[in-house]
Amino acid sequence: FPVTIDYHGSFITIPGHRLGREASLFVLFLNPLEHLRTVPEAQMVFKRYISKITQPEKWFPQTPFSWTVLTAANEAQWYEKFSSARLIAVDIETREDCPLRIIDMVGYCALFPDGSTHSVVIELKTFDDVMLMRKWNKLAAPKVMQGGTYDAVYFLRYGCPLHNWLYDTANLFHCWYSELPKRLDYLTAFCIREIRFWKDDGKSGGIRRLEYNAKDCWATLMACCNLLLEMPEWAKQNYLLEFPMNFPFIHVECDGLAVDPVAWKKSQAEVEGKMNASLTNLQTWIHPDFNPSSPVQVKKLLRVLGVVPRDQDVESSDEKALVAASALHPLNARILSEILEYRGWAKLKSTYLVDDKLWNGRAHYRINANGTDSGRGSSQESSFWCGFNIQNIPGGGEVKSTLIVDDGWDGLAECDKAQSEARCVGYLSGCKSLIDLVESDKDLFVSVWVLVVPTTAPVAP
Repeated sequence: FPVTIDYHGSFITIPGHRLGREASLFVLFLNPLEHLRTVPEAQMVFKRYISKITQPEKWFPQTPFSWTVLTAANEAQWYEKFSSARLIAVDIETREDCPLRIIDMVGYCALFPDGSTHSVVIELKTFDDVMLMRKWNKLAAPKVMQGGTYDAVYFLRYGCPLHNWLYDTANLFHCWYSELPKRLDYLTAFCIREIRFWKDDGKSGGIRRLEYNAKDCWATLMACCNLLLEMPEWAKQNYLLEFPMNFPFIHVECDGLAVDPVAWKKSQAEVEGKMNASLTNLQTWIHPDFNPSSPVQVKKLLRVLGVVPRDQDVESSDEKALVAASALHPLNARILSEILEYRGWAKLKSTYLVDDKLWNGRAHYRINANGTDSGRGSSQESSFWCGFNIQNIPGGGEVKSTLIVDDGWDGLAECDKAQSEARCVGYLSGCKSLIDLVESDKDLFVSVWVLVVPTTAPVAP
């Protein structure tokens, strides 16, 4: 079997008769052993996974995976059964390449009073299917999702908000082990014993994609049950602080920011003009077909400029390499700074000023409550596969000047708190020296810090 990071923690049982032997064979997938010395958390995770073989009784008593496709013939029967559920996991599947931003299917997995579980999947093909989704989303049982802000904004788009969403496995895991990955496949392998990596199963489409959706729901349910049982009390308290942040984040993701179409086109033209000016200079100096975005061509240029001896290869043409090469000669600096100028404008355009980044004339973005180890929210493009990272918009007016205020709002503002981290450290730790420093008129970042270490050696008089 191929041992990859994806399969890390996967555990399967091969029946003995398939191997011509009486006893079954247990197979545990682990990352290469070099991870034990190169990855900080590897030893802890390795020990946990190895206990799948050595201490199986300590693992959560998972249920078998079973599932059904909901149809007009069986929907009423399953709805009645799901109405008695104690907990329901919910998951949607969407298509990144669909400009309509549709939900392809939705799955539900219930934990019933007798401890059994079952998944059902609704494939959304007609408006009647959407009405079924709305009906099922109103089931009374508490709901759990994995990274549920994504699913939630799509449910709101369909007018089908999920009732009683109380748990999210990504938030739960983040509040316990903030530095570990929060992907469903990772935390499922971490939480339950008999699981194999299944995230590639649905790529063939058809019934396999439906089964994939059902298995996502089952895995989310199993992981949630284990986390609620195993997490220490302090992690649960963290969850009570973090989980509510999902709701304002959903709000701002659905709203997005209004964009002035005139200012948008103007910025596009200005950036395009600056790119063309740099490109004209470079093609005049070097060659009419020179492409500053081509690593191969820029490496050839660096060789011509004498950056490395003729018998050596140019290893990189990234920004760091160009800055280093610029220091070798004024001619290098003139040419290579123009390449960096062109690349900067090109990146700005492709990251922000592309029409596909907007949807219905608005710039959408996502804020993730579990995106950092520290608990600070992180940003990325929206769940609708458009927009951009709201936290990384560069200085200058090229992008920010295009954003406008919606009617009924007072304005747009941004803040950059000076010495924020140092102030938090000072006041939370109670360090008077640090508090005095940040509250003084001195520049913290040019101040000299001296660490005095006491010694037990006698000091001369």
